[in-house]
Amino acid sequence: MSVRVFRFQKQKSHSAYDPNLGFLGGSRVRVSNYLFGAKGRKGHPHSKALAESILTRSIEEHYQTSLRLTKFLKRRDLTFQKVDSNGIYRTFSVPVTSSVVPLPKSVFNSLERAAQVLVFSLRKVLQDIYGSKSIRDNAFVSFLPPEAKTVFLQATENSPHYFPMLHHSNMREYPFFDAVGLDLVLVQE
Repeated sequence: MSVRVFRFQKQKSHSAYDPNLGFLGGSRVRVSNYLFGAKGRKGHPHSKALAESILTRSIEEHYQTSLRLTKFLKRRDLTFQKVDSNGIYRTFSVPVTSSVVPLPKSVFNSLERAAQVLVFSLRKVLQDIYGSKSIRDNAFVSFLPPEAKTVFLQATENSPHYFPMLHHSNMREYPFFDAVGLDLVLVQE
């Protein structure tokens, strides 16, 4: 088991790039970067293999890898739905790329804030559901419109990810989604 120590610093006004700098809210945090070492701009040993893999493959190989990743997710039903111009829900697969795409900090910050709201909301819903005696006996479900309630209960009770044995008052404070990863998807219309 490894323990990371974070050193907090006040945010400075200069904007020099530092690959070992992270942010928690408005505070700067010194962390080890996945690609670069903590001292200087030396790469970690594992990043050398990653860089070589990216740089030595042709564009066609990267494209074929991306197609395979997209197909892999589609076969596992990791698809999405959206309404088309006729108001009909269509299922679509998200194209996946093997490329690493850096984002401006302002874009990352807005995505992070939006994700925090979503994760916090989902946590509250799960705390309410599992903190009640049953799925049918909680505030969240009781406030759903009748037709949505029926669909929600049927989908939840038939889901392999719903565990009725977890219902207990202690679950009202359980930190669901304590660790969350975020995959960004660019969809152009």
